[in-house]
Amino acid sequence: MANLSALKAGGVPSTFCGFLTLAANDGDNAVTGVGFKPNWIIIVDIIVPSNDVLVNATGFKIGNTTRAQGKTIHGTTPGYYSYESSSKLYLVTNAAGAQAEGTLKSFDADGFTIDRTGYAFPIQLFWMVGR
Repeated sequence: MANLSALKAGGVPSTFCGFLTLAANDGDNAVTGVGFKPNWIIIVDIIVPSNDVLVNATGFKIGNTTRAQGKTIHGTTPGYYSYESSSKLYLVTNAAGAQAEGTLKSFDADGFTIDRTGYAFPIQLFWMVGR
């Protein structure tokens, strides 16, 4: 039976999970240590330290396709769902209308890079990547 490193070298799919704390400012966040160059990413969950978040949209990126599915997690309209088909990987909107959003800038040799834009508050981003 082949060992795991031999299987990975042969092109067997790999996955890796993690989380990232993103500051309340614009810029890039490079994630390394994944062990391979991913070709897909899924945002599993977003945690916001404030309690006034209305919409939390998590998404995925595979090849040239990006999709984000939104849900109300706090506020007066629980159960609200929206569909985002732009290049956003995730989007969080609070009661005041401020947003934290990001796009996938690149898949890198040992991870990926997220471009943070529209940052009014910090978030924790939980993700899974694979190939």
